[in-house]
Amino acid sequence: MELNTAQELVIASAPEDWERWDVPEWPSEENHGDRATFRADVGLELWWGRTIVDDFTEPWTSNFPDAKARSFYVDATYGGAIVLQEALVYTDGGRYMLPIPRIHKPDPNSDTIEYRVDHRRLVIARLLHGLTGAAGYGPDAGIQTAGFTLD
Repeated sequence: MELNTAQELVIASAPEDWERWDVPEWPSEENHGDRATFRADVGLELWWGRTIVDDFTEPWTSNFPDAKARSFYVDATYGGAIVLQEALVYTDGGRYMLPIPRIHKPDPNSDTIEYRVDHRRLVIARLLHGLTGAAGYGPDAGIQTAGFTLD
C-alpha cells in the first residue's frame, strides 16, 4: 500500500471502521495505551497514548476546569511501518483529546496570538474520541473551550 493511500484511509475512516483492542500496558514514554485495527485491511493499525510530555502546560490549558494536560502520540502503522504520526493532548484531566494548535500572529506589531488547528489533526482527534472518548467531551467542544481557531 502506498503511503498516501494509508494516510487517506485513516483520515476518511469512521470509528466503526476500526476494532479496538485492550493493550495490557499503561501509556508511558515507551508504550501506547490503546490500539485499533482497520476492519477492511488488518495491516493498518492505530496506536495512541504514548506520552510526549506528562505535565503539558500552555496558556490555553488553563481555560479548562482541570488544567492538567498530557501530550501523546498517535501512530498509524501499516505492516509495522509508521505511515502517519500526530501529537494530541489530553486536556481537562483527560476528558478531551485535542490537536496541538500552531501559534499564529495575525499582526506582527501586536502581542495578540491565535491558536490554530488544521482539519487533518481535528479529524484524527474526532476519530480517537469516537473510539474512546467520553460523551459530551468531543474535540469540537474542547477546541471552543480552549479558544482555538480552525484553519
